[in-house]
Amino acid sequence: MKNIFFLILFSGWFIVPGAALDLSDSTRHPKLRGVVLKVAPMEYLINQYPTITLGTELLLASRFGVQGEFGLGYPSFMAEIGAQKKTWLYRVEARHYSRPHFSRKVRGYGAVELLQKNSNEFRMQSPFGAGVEEESFNYSLRREVYDLRAKAGLQRMGVVWVWDIFIGFGVRRIAAWNEGTGGRHVHYNGGMFAQGPGKYTNIYPALGCKVGWLLFRK
Repeated sequence: MKNIFFLILFSGWFIVPGAALDLSDSTRHPKLRGVVLKVAPMEYLINQYPTITLGTELLLASRFGVQGEFGLGYPSFMAEIGAQKKTWLYRVEARHYSRPHFSRKVRGYGAVELLQKNSNEFRMQSPFGAGVEEESFNYSLRREVYDLRAKAGLQRMGVVWVWDIFIGFGVRRIAAWNEGTGGRHVHYNGGMFAQGPGKYTNIYPALGCKVGWLLFRK
């Protein structure tokens, strides 16, 4: 599954809407035009499995960009009652802009995004119910998440700072399973938005923002 994901990850930019219409522009500007370092604050602020996520966007041609991100979460800032989590994500995104790079004006963009997110949630199972003779034990709930998302957004690129906001929708595939239970019963209570062991496919909306710093331009 991972090999398939990374194959799609590196080939996904070919399907960006409108990219084929910009081939003549790519011919005139085949080299790297700029590099933007970014942070995705919404991945930490409003996410059940939050990560500190940093990324880099490579500005290619005059209206095309490719972006990669990596996020990591530690139990120290994700601790909650009864559980601790370790989370990491990888994301790649391809964009086609309505205006050339460095135009100093707000410009729109369309994008396709692929994401893989893994989490390892450490839990402790206590005896459940009166009269239950069972010792507490530790186990982990593992999750693998794969997303395919289409987005539309706005970007403002200044002299140094870059910001963008976006909306969109996507398809998410989740696989979750327990490890370390030794066949013992687990009572799972994950809250309103959490999903226990199983496989799920969801369609979901997307909303977010990113802040960046223009590291290099030519």
